[in-house]
Amino acid sequence: MLNSTISTIRGELEKTLNNIPGVLENGLFVNCTDLVLVGEIKDGKPAVREISK
Repeated sequence: MLNSTISTIRGELEKTLNNIPGVLENGLFVNCTDLVLVGEIKDGKPAVREISK
């Protein structure tokens, strides 16, 4: 439920930004993928975290 709510908010934010005169791109990737890999350093060691839809 939370993911769908966040997805809806992101979609609305993307539409709002794109409707501002002069805005060509917004940098948001809404509904482009079901999985995101995030690289990070945890306790001094590299790690990869998965965020899925």
